[in-house]
Amino acid sequence: MAAKNDPRQNPILRREDRYYYLDYEGFIDHRPSIAGLLIDGVFRQFTFESALEPLAADLGVEYCTWLAWVDYLANLHDQDYLAVGYSMHEADKTMELGPAESWYRNAHRFLKRQVQWPEGTRPHKWDLESVARHLGMETKTYGTKQATQRLRYVLQFAAKYGTTAKFTPTAKAKWTKLLNYNKQDVKMLHFVVQHGLQLLPRQACQ
Repeated sequence: MAAKNDPRQNPILRREDRYYYLDYEGFIDHRPSIAGLLIDGVFRQFTFESALEPLAADLGVEYCTWLAWVDYLANLHDQDYLAVGYSMHEADKTMELGPAESWYRNAHRFLKRQVQWPEGTRPHKWDLESVARHLGMETKTYGTKQATQRLRYVLQFAAKYGTTAKFTPTAKAKWTKLLNYNKQDVKMLHFVVQHGLQLLPRQACQ
């Protein structure tokens, strides 16, 4: 098993830094299958699944090899952007970029441990959707732990038929829900981080 990044070493987010917001979907112990990325107000979704390459345009995503993806993120780092995710998951899945503290920030740790919440405003639940709702964002529930099931279903159709013309309404609906789920996660991430950046940092936190 690959070593994981220590969240305790992850630095605090600062207002003066430039960020992009990142969320992966995929299977346990595998490379991610889908990425949602928000940078400078522009949201994009990518797939790294070769079975989806010929279907990517019809499915509303961009196909990218994993190597090209890592190069893209490395280039963003060279442009002084830092990645933000809501755990260490995205950093741990992209170990090619090196230690997380050099290129990645953990918004969960930032909000829960690194900023001062005014009295009576601190969230009681710390999953991303609960924090976003606590802060006033309207969200849609897509079902817990259904992303991988939806992804597996669509990949089976893609491998079998090689065209979206053969997708059933159920397959199309599962794909749409998967993309919407990923997009909402990225938008919630951006929303809660923007709120957190307005709070004061805790004393002696890192």
